[in-house]
Amino acid sequence: RGCQQRERGEADTGTRILAAGGAAPADVVMVRGFLKRRSDIEATWQVRKEFFGDHRPASTTFLVDDVEAGGALMSFEVVAILDDIPG
Repeated sequence: RGCQQRERGEADTGTRILAAGGAAPADVVMVRGFLKRRSDIEATWQVRKEFFGDHRPASTTFLVDDVEAGGALMSFEVVAILDDIPG
């Protein structure tokens, strides 16, 4: 799969995880990306712009030798803050 397709898959997963916790992309305050290939940075940013729209959380991208077990090429950590915790 291409980088944008993989990133969109990550964004879809992120949307479901955020929703399960009562959050949305607008609640995200920080994103940390871990990429194995420098050539994927531009495509990653394009998908992040689509995912977050006008919302721009703090964001840092790291280039790493190994992302995680299983040969993954990218991984992301997202921090969201909610005013009211559901439950």
